[in-house]
Amino acid sequence: GFRIGSGDNNGYRSQNRSLGDSNNFDYDPIFIDQAYVELAVPRRFLPEGMTLKSISGKQVNPFLWKNGKDILIWDNDITLEGVGLQLTALPAERLSVFANAGYFISDQNNTTSDPHVLGLQGGFGYAPLADVDTGMRVSWYSWGSQGGDSNFETNEANSGNLVPNEFSVVEAAAYVRLKQIEGWPILLNVGFAENVGAEDVAGAGDQSIGWNAGLEVGDKKRIALFGLGYYWAEANFTPAQFTDSDLFDGYTNRKGWMFYAQRQLLENTDVQVSLFKDDPIE
Repeated sequence: GFRIGSGDNNGYRSQNRSLGDSNNFDYDPIFIDQAYVELAVPRRFLPEGMTLKSISGKQVNPFLWKNGKDILIWDNDITLEGVGLQLTALPAERLSVFANAGYFISDQNNTTSDPHVLGLQGGFGYAPLADVDTGMRVSWYSWGSQGGDSNFETNEANSGNLVPNEFSVVEAAAYVRLKQIEGWPILLNVGFAENVGAEDVAGAGDQSIGWNAGLEVGDKKRIALFGLGYYWAEANFTPAQFTDSDLFDGYTNRKGWMFYAQRQLLENTDVQVSLFKDDPIE
């Protein structure tokens, strides 16, 4: 797989381009956004409904899902670099399960250990009724050797806290989708994350919690999709340089709202208008 995308030289988590951002109408840059090799176990060797594959290289973040705006821990423009393993299965009628694992390197150093993350995730989707879908996931991210990565100053800059060398983040998320009204499905989603390795700093507390709640109504293929979400990101709940750059501007110690409307114009062509409103957590 291979994909290119726009963005700035330092814009590793944003493909945005602003009009007039370059000097004197200079050229806008294009970068390698994805470059990976995917190897899958042939289906004939697996139980019916199961898939098992590995992905190596610069790849789509396997830990995200599309049930609401999943931006609390990860900016959706980030493509991870490393090795991932993905499993899906259909063990019963109306029940699907999935598992993701991966080891990804965020910065290769010559003199110190490479900053990296080990991620493990499991979840399921279940439809108790024909017009009701539910799902849940649990994730664990172990960030190591982060003290040598200067990008982690984004945590310190907003809280006055020391940047920990290790992050051990446990996250859980869930959703319910109601489809009783044709053309106007309703999606409710929530998420919670905690850095269980955070410590109290100078009496300020560990500031280790992040959570979100969201609502979506409508269908972008019919009339339109309307959504809103609220996000709370304490200073040390996760490494700051991977959080959403649109809502949080690349920082933690933030709280804020996201409002959006989306419509599909053509197949593979959408238009979306978004409004972000955030403030520091006092």
